[in-house]
Amino acid sequence: MLAGGWALDIFLREQTREHSDIDILIPRQDQLEIQESLKGWDLQVGDPPGTLRVWKPGEFLNKGIHDIWGRPSPESP
Repeated sequence: MLAGGWALDIFLREQTREHSDIDILIPRQDQLEIQESLKGWDLQVGDPPGTLRVWKPGEFLNKGIHDIWGRPSPESP
């Protein structure tokens, strides 16, 4: 499911600003499937209160952790 700025623009049926990323929602129980699908990507977890750390392969993220940042490689924007 799409979230964030793009979701708002789709709802409004117009692009209101430039977007540099895409926010998606996934069911918590599907997170390891997503992690496997993005194998080889640089995946980071936004640990409260706002620090990033590597999302370890096979690590299930419990309630309280809501943000995963991903990019194809550490050199990618």
